[in-house]
Amino acid sequence: MAEVYVNTFQQDIIIDSDPASGSSFLSADGSTFTVDLLVPIEIPRFEDGVLSCTISCQECRFWNTFANLKTGINDSFLINITAVPFLIVLQEGLYSLSNLLAALKRELEILGGDSSVFNFTPDDATQTVYIEVFGTVADPVFIDFGIVNNMGDLLGFTAGQTVPLIPPATTTVSQQGNVEADFNKIQQVLIHSDLCDTGLRINNRFDSIMMEAPIDQPPGFEVVNRPFHPPIVSANKLVGNETSRFRNWISDVNGNLLNTSGEFWGCRFVIEWKIQQLLTDQAMIDEKKEIKGYWRNIAENTQKLADILGEMFKQSKNQKEQPL
Repeated sequence: MAEVYVNTFQQDIIIDSDPASGSSFLSADGSTFTVDLLVPIEIPRFEDGVLSCTISCQECRFWNTFANLKTGINDSFLINITAVPFLIVLQEGLYSLSNLLAALKRELEILGGDSSVFNFTPDDATQTVYIEVFGTVADPVFIDFGIVNNMGDLLGFTAGQTVPLIPPATTTVSQQGNVEADFNKIQQVLIHSDLCDTGLRINNRFDSIMMEAPIDQPPGFEVVNRPFHPPIVSANKLVGNETSRFRNWISDVNGNLLNTSGEFWGCRFVIEWKIQQLLTDQAMIDEKKEIKGYWRNIAENTQKLADILGEMFKQSKNQKEQPL
């Protein structure tokens, strides 16, 4: 007589982009790295009874340092003061509204301009920004978002706009952005690894995606994501092979690699595979049945205990409710 049993096996792997932890081929922007294993991942063959192999990302951690102002994209700001143009080009980085205002004022002063002629004020109710310019007849002021690589998208002013709408300002003018400010350009990241087959699907696109992780910490803080129900994806490519090298990368939801600004990131993967086994040894069959019976008895006794405690609670409650 023979019986079929399915056993589940698991292997946990912690990966870290820090070369000091053993990663290799870390990209210049910190988004991509490779792991080389001295002891490879070995999953038996399908012919040996393997039914399936899956992988999940149980935890990921990264720093919220992804730039919202990028070189050659939205790094430029042009302000005219008394008919003199001051072009400010900021360094790539993750800016808040107050950070951006401070950086622009600092650079304007370095160029010899008067930093007191403009200001930014947030409007939380509408998620927009008011830009104030303080011009006079003698010293008119205006800001031009019609230049190449302007930062109007951050502030909520579409390309081609000026402040004021009809420049220049010869008095104090406060103008609201015509669209929402966009400082939170990246609200979630995608974790990728070529350990999986195709990974999670985004609409009709596959890109070895293991997890989508929301950014729930302010700029400059570490994000640690431990989902209650991590997605499980197929990793049948590992079956019957020895895997000693695999690549991992982090991106935005559109698949664009993210510059980590010098910070390291990592994950914990769990590989799980199921093997079907045919037991022909009667002693082993009896042992399996005995183990099953043991746990069944525990479950039954636990339920009986719960029923007894429940009845005792009811009786105690009824006694308390009886009038003296």
